[in-house]
Amino acid sequence: MKHKVSVEGITCTNCALKIEEKLKKEPGLTQVSVNVIHQTITYESAKKIDHQALNEIIQTYEKDAKVRTHDAHDGHNHENHSVTLVLLVRIGLSVLLVLLAVWLKDYAIYFYLLSYVIIGYDVLIKAIKNILTGQMLDEHFLMGIATIGAFLINESFEAVLVMLFYQVGELFQSMAVNKSRKAIEDLIDFKVTEVLVEDNDALRTMHVEAVKTNQIMHVKPGELIPLDGIVVEGYSDIDSKHMTGESKYNQVGPNDIVSSGTVNVSGLLKIKVTKVYEESTTYKIIELMENALTHKGKTERFMTKFAKVYTPIVVLIAVLLVIIPSLLYGNFNEWLYRGLIFLVISCPCALVISIPLGFFGGLGLASKKGVLIKGSNYLEGLNDIDYVLFDKTGTLTQSKFTVKEIHDLQGDLIELMTLAEYYSTHPLKEAFDDSDIDTSRIKDFKNHPGKGIEVLIDGQRTLVGSVAFLKENGFEPVDAVSNYTKLHLAKGQPYKGYVLLEDQLKDEAYDVISYLKSHGYKTGILSGDNAEIVRDTAIKLGVDDFYFNMSPQGKLEQLKQLEKTHKVLYIGDGTNDALVLLEATLGASMGQMGSDIALESSDIVFM
Repeated sequence: MKHKVSVEGITCTNCALKIEEKLKKEPGLTQVSVNVIHQTITYESAKKIDHQALNEIIQTYEKDAKVRTHDAHDGHNHENHSVTLVLLVRIGLSVLLVLLAVWLKDYAIYFYLLSYVIIGYDVLIKAIKNILTGQMLDEHFLMGIATIGAFLINESFEAVLVMLFYQVGELFQSMAVNKSRKAIEDLIDFKVTEVLVEDNDALRTMHVEAVKTNQIMHVKPGELIPLDGIVVEGYSDIDSKHMTGESKYNQVGPNDIVSSGTVNVSGLLKIKVTKVYEESTTYKIIELMENALTHKGKTERFMTKFAKVYTPIVVLIAVLLVIIPSLLYGNFNEWLYRGLIFLVISCPCALVISIPLGFFGGLGLASKKGVLIKGSNYLEGLNDIDYVLFDKTGTLTQSKFTVKEIHDLQGDLIELMTLAEYYSTHPLKEAFDDSDIDTSRIKDFKNHPGKGIEVLIDGQRTLVGSVAFLKENGFEPVDAVSNYTKLHLAKGQPYKGYVLLEDQLKDEAYDVISYLKSHGYKTGILSGDNAEIVRDTAIKLGVDDFYFNMSPQGKLEQLKQLEKTHKVLYIGDGTNDALVLLEATLGASMGQMGSDIALESSDIVFM
């Protein structure tokens, strides 16, 4: 079972690494990750660690750190702002005292000492505490030794400036961390905790996690939609800014599907809940984003190992830099001065924090743009990609099918297709109006991924799908050449005919392909559609390669062939894509229209 604990006061990156290593040695704990930027500890264990025991481990390395007993981000943010303000005041006072020291030279040493204490007291205190607990080789120790050494060789001005610049660096680092953290928390905090639901003839407020499917919830204008559902009454505009990063209005009314996390803009909506909170879009996004913070990239893992040996090596080199040249050439003070400079410039904190901070910033910026990357390892993996492979329907196209032509041999083709497609999750079903059908006529629905549908309608076996699917089942469908998507139907024995369905390319598809090609990426389309329509799409977009009539297994085999010579990013809408998303070097799915299994299988989610 996975557990996450919020902490406060872990400011030293080296200490965070030591805490992580210590927890990994605890019996029963696996997948331990200490995130100094997000201030969390995650681990997998059969039972949760007692907070007191966890505090003892944390405080071995960070005396002032502890488990946070509340989970209020507002209080945490207020605390961060207070710390930043205090540090700014200290920096200001220290600069003022340095200026006074330069002006009043006779009293300079006193102003320097006072300035040093104001700006560096916390660094010295942490260094002393760490020495007492046997954790002396960290940046606080290095800064303390370097600056005190500078005072001892009468370089007071430089001692204060070094500590001052260190604290200014800490301030900028803190501001960068807080900015990146806020980007993540803004995404994680967009859920609603209470829902207004119908209870007999009255309305009552329920906690979002207590609401069940088929209950009717009321969502007022300006409110977030708390759970996934279907509109049963009312008309409104829906704003998806929390999901996609851009304000985009969509009109909805009765029978339209709405997602949790979107904003009801203009009218009262009554919505029938279709998914409980743990299965909702909001919950899955929050879970994906929180899990993303624990997945480290290769560079980040390397820095974790490197940091363990870096500081001891730096201290050893500094000592040798002082001793050996002094014995060979004399002038001890000069070489001590150089050794102290080496300690200052080799301070490991910025080096170690830079990698996770860079990844964290990337994850935060991507989330603001509506792109959920499930971990820094996947963000880093994008650097190796040289081939981008697309699914066609719903990825490059709008997935809004309309009936272009009807070739009806028996007179009831559209009615039967509407019935057969009723339980389908494929975008093709949107071409048929199923608002007024008798669902009791439909039995034993079965989906054949990449081929078609098998269902009993009025007790008779009915097949809907491709030419190959019907031929496979003993029928001889009309195989007309067309640039449109063909959907054939047979009920009982007679072949009923086929329809031609049209789907428009997305406007942005042209720009995406053009951008990728201009930056040296190869592009391809992997589709289950017929050769004519896939070829036509590839030519219009300027795609390098295209593959057609592909079953899910065929897609998988073709991907494996490509991966012999390329690092492939596969982008799909989630329909019949799970196997390919898992197998690809990196898999990306379209979150708003993709299936639940695709969200689980992919490494990147476009909302």
